[in-house]
Amino acid sequence: MYRAIGLICMLVSTAALVVGCSGDGEGGGGSAGSGGMGGSAGIGGMGGSAGVGGMGGSAGIGGMGGSAGIGGMGGSAGIGGMGGSAGIGGMGGAGGSAGVTCQGTVCPCTELGVRDAVAVGGGPYTFDCGGPQTVVTDAEIVISKDVILDGGGELVLDGNFGHRVLFVEESANAELRALQVIQGNDSTNRAGGILNDGILTLADSLVSMNVGGGLRNSGTATVTNSTISNNQGGGLRVEFQSTMTLTDSTVSGNVSDDFGEGGGIWSDGTLLSTGNTVSGNVAGIEGGGIYNSGKMTLVNTTVSGNAAGSLGGGIHCDDSTVDVTLISSTVANNSAADGSAISSDLGVLVTFAGTIVQGTCGGPSSFTSNGYNLESPGNTCAFIEATDQVGVSEAQLNLGPLQDNGGLTQTHALVASSVAVDEIPELNCIDAAGDPLTVDQRGEPRPAATQCDVGAFELQP
Repeated sequence: MYRAIGLICMLVSTAALVVGCSGDGEGGGGSAGSGGMGGSAGIGGMGGSAGVGGMGGSAGIGGMGGSAGIGGMGGSAGIGGMGGSAGIGGMGGAGGSAGVTCQGTVCPCTELGVRDAVAVGGGPYTFDCGGPQTVVTDAEIVISKDVILDGGGELVLDGNFGHRVLFVEESANAELRALQVIQGNDSTNRAGGILNDGILTLADSLVSMNVGGGLRNSGTATVTNSTISNNQGGGLRVEFQSTMTLTDSTVSGNVSDDFGEGGGIWSDGTLLSTGNTVSGNVAGIEGGGIYNSGKMTLVNTTVSGNAAGSLGGGIHCDDSTVDVTLISSTVANNSAADGSAISSDLGVLVTFAGTIVQGTCGGPSSFTSNGYNLESPGNTCAFIEATDQVGVSEAQLNLGPLQDNGGLTQTHALVASSVAVDEIPELNCIDAAGDPLTVDQRGEPRPAATQCDVGAFELQP
């Protein structure tokens, strides 16, 4: 086909002024007659050469610029190409820019390198950063194909507060590893850092300092060993009919949007939290740590030091909540006008098992105990089972500060004298599915002795 096109160009070139034809694919551009203009080649092609007084053709990506005749101007090469040579009195063509394409699955540590990987799909792709590298993006990076991006702990994608950083479309399954997503901006859609409409796996990563929220999930998201911190507009957002599995991660220092709900996490979908710490988040109205109106299960999770202006310093559940379950978790040191630990609206069922609540439960909700819970210092959570402990003093609880006690997330440690130690028979140390709960939030063995401790921390011998 390419030879046929070239022949047609040659036949037509007898005219006084002819514009050269363009080849597709790997074909060469046509050559113009006297006074004509050389044709341009496709990707990988060679630009056509012009006649006397003509202008050399320009080559495509990776191509070679055409050479001009007497008095002509050499063609310019595309990206990665070689500039054309000029004839007598002519001007040489401009050389192409350095390569931006990936070499196999190793990509340049640049915005174009990331875009190239995303455009092709597949992977896993790594990036030749040579150390921590901040890549300030000119526009949102849209992921529409299945792809794995591994930042190696060095790649930082920075939106410079001009746009959202990443968008995973509904058609895509994206895995993001060991990278940072910072300083994005999309308050309108409440997704400054990442918007996920597809399937997203985020591991060993940081989402921070975004405006409009850190990560908004409208699809299926799995977040593991990651930190969602210091975002304006909330940390994590789980939309209606979406699902998020959050494991061994920290959600801290986030502030809710203007609606004042869910400083750390806002969820209207299904949220399963295991081994996480939600701390130091702020909501203007309700749900300083977590605002929930869907189905939520917390296992081995610490909710600490969060604040809300009105309801639920740690957790608030509104009246459309499906159900909420807290298992072997610790809710402590949170603050709000009503329900410093947890509050909920009428008709919401909140179930506790083996959980420490330091603070108060508020609202007209139905709080239910499955046993082995502890409330300090009062009796507001309807812990009425014989195995529950209420009215426990601060000294009796003896809960340590939120700090690094080993593991991937911070916890409140127990000391040997705490009334929370060795309270739960091993047969009753179970998760939401009724299976044995064999580790605490840090991954330490549970039970450490003959019985399990109440809360997210298991004291080791």
